[in-house]
Amino acid sequence: MESPHPSPVRSTGEHYDLLRVLAAFMVFAGHQQALTGLPEPAFLGFVTWGELAVGIFFALSGYLVSESWRRDPSVPRYLLRRALRLLPGLAGVVLFACLILGPLLTALRLSDYLAHPQTYQYLWNVALNVRFALPGMFATNPVPNVMNGSLWTLPMEVGCYLLLVLLLRSLSRLRAGWILWPVAAALWTVDFVQPQAAAWLFYGTSWRMAIHFATYFFLGAALRLAPPPRFSPIPAAMLAAAALMFMANSRLGYWMAPLCVALLVIGTARVSARPSRWATRYGDLSYGLYLYAFPVQQVVISTGFAADFPRWAFALEWLAIVLCAYLSWRWIESPALRFKPRAGGLKPA
Repeated sequence: MESPHPSPVRSTGEHYDLLRVLAAFMVFAGHQQALTGLPEPAFLGFVTWGELAVGIFFALSGYLVSESWRRDPSVPRYLLRRALRLLPGLAGVVLFACLILGPLLTALRLSDYLAHPQTYQYLWNVALNVRFALPGMFATNPVPNVMNGSLWTLPMEVGCYLLLVLLLRSLSRLRAGWILWPVAAALWTVDFVQPQAAAWLFYGTSWRMAIHFATYFFLGAALRLAPPPRFSPIPAAMLAAAALMFMANSRLGYWMAPLCVALLVIGTARVSARPSRWATRYGDLSYGLYLYAFPVQQVVISTGFAADFPRWAFALEWLAIVLCAYLSWRWIESPALRFKPRAGGLKPA
């Protein structure tokens, strides 16, 4: 979700954290429809809620991560910051699914579950080698045999991190920010003209989806490091919103979505108003919300409760997801971030 990720930029009137929480909720709400066998709701008729939310995450990630690099252009410290933000929380949700949910809920005998090779293959998720199935889990759900279908975006995000630092580091003696616009434009063009890739890389996505979300990321990065002359975020956000409405339910609208969404969310985040600090009163939960939503939803759906009481299930799932995200932040993510390096050293931030 970084995907639901780091927030190195902090200034009055900026609402990055609130937007990431809202994006995580959009992923949850969109998946609730899909995981119960219903069509996922679409935004303006041409992009699902989940896809739009992931685009928001990538645009904000590009913007915030590039600012982190601008403040401290050190490759080792940049990579360590990204790893500390991404991997501990990921390891937590993977171990939770494999060692707690699996043994409690598998249809297999516990000894068979623990001896099954798929159980240990699932741990490769910690290394971003995405696996979705755990033995004996969710075979009768509308979306069967998938423990956490949200993990497919994380390798894409890491790829964006690496490409960004490669570009900026290799051009460090120049004003490197300008290169981000041609990169974004190239990705944007390929996304529009390339037919659907035949070889699928991850569950429910393809090379084209990787290109599509990388477009959001590099547009966000370009708006941070090389904004257009006299760039004013609030009018840009208003213009982007109007353009999206005008192009709703069209192929052109889908193609223009990365630029419009990047302008809209970054402009909205920088509105000069009281900052939405209440969104992080109990920590930066957006990443945990993204990571835990899918498995919690699958667990509740497997009981049949969501089919009988859909509104109560929706509320119950969200409360459980918020609790999981809080515990992840409190006991895993926040302690790991204490080791984030500062410029010039590896002292805890």
